[in-house]
Amino acid sequence: MKKDQQTFCQATLLSSTAAVLAASCFEYDENNSADTSMYNLAVEAADPNVVMRTQISNITPHPNYDPESFANNIAVIRFTEISTNMEYYIDNLPSLWFSFLHAHYSLNADNTKWNDPVLNDVPLADQNECNAASSLFQAY
Repeated sequence: MKKDQQTFCQATLLSSTAAVLAASCFEYDENNSADTSMYNLAVEAADPNVVMRTQISNITPHPNYDPESFANNIAVIRFTEISTNMEYYIDNLPSLWFSFLHAHYSLNADNTKWNDPVLNDVPLADQNECNAASSLFQAY
């Protein structure tokens, strides 16, 4: 969350104190530093009515992150430890277990409750489609 408002950035937890996400989720100054006081992390607990929020203490973008082309668009964040009693589910919606859907979860910043997931059926693209869509992808 940025300034207590929902963003479209999703983090992958590495531990109870670290996660990775897109570097483009943050605003940087001329020294490639981000003001951590503007950001916090909301994590869904085993109970969908519980939202765990923690303050981000450190943002480290990839040293070669390029905000113009989005090359190396990844960052590691550190935060206050999340409760170790929390249960993490790979997917808590059984309807998604046998499907190739992308589920986007969002948080209602007004009442700090999780919204229902938005499900998107995303067909897999072939190499030519990816090359046509992105000059960065073509480089690989």
